[in-house]
Amino acid sequence: MKLSIIIVNFNTPELTIQAVNSCYKFINNQEFEIIVVDNGSTTGKITEEFKNFHNLKLIESTDNIGFGRANNLGFENSIGKYVLLLNSDAYLIDEQSVRLMIDYLSKNDKVGIVGPNFLKADGTKNYAYGNLLSFRKYLSDMGVFPISKNNYSKYSTYKVCDVDSPTEVDYLGAAGIILKRDEIIKNGLFDPKFFLYFEDMELGWRYNKNGCKSVLLPAAQIVHLGGESSGNLSLFVKGKIEESKIYFLKKTFGLPLFYVSQIIKMGYLPIKKIIKKIVR
Repeated sequence: MKLSIIIVNFNTPELTIQAVNSCYKFINNQEFEIIVVDNGSTTGKITEEFKNFHNLKLIESTDNIGFGRANNLGFENSIGKYVLLLNSDAYLIDEQSVRLMIDYLSKNDKVGIVGPNFLKADGTKNYAYGNLLSFRKYLSDMGVFPISKNNYSKYSTYKVCDVDSPTEVDYLGAAGIILKRDEIIKNGLFDPKFFLYFEDMELGWRYNKNGCKSVLLPAAQIVHLGGESSGNLSLFVKGKIEESKIYFLKKTFGLPLFYVSQIIKMGYLPIKKIIKKIVR
């Protein structure tokens, strides 16, 4: 099997079906399978819709185990040489993009992950890649020594495709990336400790640390609506995102620098609030 496509569904049955249909419509030059992981959905069961699809496997999780773990579950049930992680709120729009991504991976031994130029439904650009969250950016986000507009781009963690040729980047947005199966076996897929967000950033960081590059391919294009899988975030989910952020910082900063950042945070933010009250 050349390609395995993993799609995680969480309460987005119509979007998931749209994503699946786009694969059957536009991938016609290689054998592929689709693994749909229903991640503990509470609305819109999709079992019946997939009965007549060729080479489609539906895996149902009784609980919402998080985006990363759900993709890992899909990978465990896949067999393709290449693995496309496609968000339920993303879909293919042409026949060449997936082929371009696979061709690039097959010709570049040191590249383990490739990603496309993500577009919104109206054709404008959506976030495709970014820089790793750095200590400098983390301080700036708290209001400590804010980064100037002129320098912000080199620290930005969310960026639209702004290059014209294949470019190595820190990490790729995971809404439509393709990875080599051999590299996943060697380096792992998503760290299961991430529930939602930061798992793609950590993936790029870990692969690069192990000598495996992430490359943005502007000639490949996939639509990513963005945010449809998350919906209106509950306090529970917002808390899980904050947990993911803290875990990412600990893992990539190292504990000494992480604790320095938290000391600055605890000391600076209360002072900032007091200053605001005085100014008012």
